[in-house]
Amino acid sequence: MAIIENNPWIEGARGMVRNAIVYRQRAGRTIVSARPAKSSKPLSDKQKAHHRRFKRATGYAKSVGSDERMYALYKAGAHGFNSWQNVAVKDYMHAPVVDDVFVSEVKDGRPACIRVYAHDDFHVASLSITLRDAEGVVLEGGEASTVIVNGVYEYRLTGELPGAKGLCVTVVARDLPGNETVYDKVLIEAEEKPAAEVPVKEIEVAMGDGELLSGIVTDKGNAANYGKRRNLSGFTGVKQWVCRAPT
Repeated sequence: MAIIENNPWIEGARGMVRNAIVYRQRAGRTIVSARPAKSSKPLSDKQKAHHRRFKRATGYAKSVGSDERMYALYKAGAHGFNSWQNVAVKDYMHAPVVDDVFVSEVKDGRPACIRVYAHDDFHVASLSITLRDAEGVVLEGGEASTVIVNGVYEYRLTGELPGAKGLCVTVVARDLPGNETVYDKVLIEAEEKPAAEVPVKEIEVAMGDGELLSGIVTDKGNAANYGKRRNLSGFTGVKQWVCRAPT
């Protein structure tokens, strides 16, 4: 690829010459390159999907040209060799990224503010926050509208949250073309509940040699361990299990 400047003979030239050389205009400059070679290999399903998505991206870039507000945004973001069309196509091809989310402020022992780190190759259009307890019950939600610096967003809670039930957050980041990224995280672990008592059973094991063992165990597997502790090599020859709930 070559860049030609201050040459009035080819200034503004574009197209192919003798089926070998291609002239293109990029950001006010004339670029000369060899004709791109086409591969004879058939496209994979992944490549076909990429081509379809790229076609939609170029369609999105064309629609931007007819929207004054969107055109102004992408025009302002075009630098160097990147035209506003290139910026719009790239924006369509890449979804925003949520890097992290955490509780940034605590008031009276309860979460008061959620901070989100997110970025996009052009612009994060919106960040929605949904807060749930550990059982999935929605507590509250809304838009993270406060921007601390570029890429850092905050959402202030509107109500008091029951901290004992845990706190989970779902962040949905959207860019201008409408790409979405969903990010889930547990912010506060739920308080552990006391383990439920396992009903105890008295179990009798009739061995192959007729010997009868008994012991207090919680399940069949523990009975096997009980037998092993008794050093009974023939424990695998169990004829029957007799379980009785204690009175």
